[in-house]
Amino acid sequence: MKWTHQHWKARIFIIVAILFTAWLIFDAHQITTPANKPTNPDAFMTDLHAMQIDLLGKVHTTLSGSNATHYEQDDTTLLDNPYYITKSNQGSPWHISSDHGKAIGGMSTIILWDHVLIVQPPGKNSQNLTLTTSRLTYYPDRSFAETDQPVTLTQPGNITHGVGLQADLKTGYIKLLSNSSGQYATKLKR
Repeated sequence: MKWTHQHWKARIFIIVAILFTAWLIFDAHQITTPANKPTNPDAFMTDLHAMQIDLLGKVHTTLSGSNATHYEQDDTTLLDNPYYITKSNQGSPWHISSDHGKAIGGMSTIILWDHVLIVQPPGKNSQNLTLTTSRLTYYPDRSFAETDQPVTLTQPGNITHGVGLQADLKTGYIKLLSNSSGQYATKLKR
């Protein structure tokens, strides 16, 4: 069978029609399923201040921030300027802040980034301690924090640098994971 010019036109027309129909079906499916896009928040809060209580009814953790946007699809909340205060068994409560944060699974995991600062002010059983890093994962239920980023630990007279951190904020146990180096300034007697 010899293909004529009209046969080729007809075949090209059919192929274009099939591709156009497939595109319309795909595009219509995307329009009818907007929940698939994580850009559709279901809640937005400003001037956030929340408290988490323990089994005895005492405040365990407080969270404040300028804005919070919740996405129901994956149960995440984006936080602007999050600021946590969590209790410690050893001394003063810990203060954790950053420029940005993301809560995953309600508040079971918090990822903080940009200017992350963890501070334990001086108290009965604690010295003034400051940790700085660029990114941190915090688990509020366990009062546990970790990162694989560079960390600076500062105490009066002592500055320690390392890469990676594991910190149990309940007990005050802090472990720098690698490349640790420090400077210690002793007090001079006069």
